[in-house]
Amino acid sequence: MSKGAMPVPYIIAIVIGIIVIGVLAYMFVTKTGIFSGFTSEQECKAKLKVWCTQWQLSGFDPLWPHDNPFASGQDNDFAPECRSFSWARNPSRDDCEKELGLK
Repeated sequence: MSKGAMPVPYIIAIVIGIIVIGVLAYMFVTKTGIFSGFTSEQECKAKLKVWCTQWQLSGFDPLWPHDNPFASGQDNDFAPECRSFSWARNPSRDDCEKELGLK
């Protein structure tokens, strides 16, 4: 082997090491949910649209949100995981009309 030449086993070891580090990083990111915040707001907006559509189908009955809370903290919440967003706590009729494009 000439001076400065890198033997093949070292190159193979480096490639395998990079692959292992990549797999471990992928597992860490997916298991910890470190990037889950990017989609949860979108998911909650979609759930809000479904909830608002159901309320609209009831004719915007004033009692319907009380019986079918979106994220108020009661046991029968539609989307309790959305409580962290301020817009999701108590959506009003105006909020739903804006969300559905009626206003």
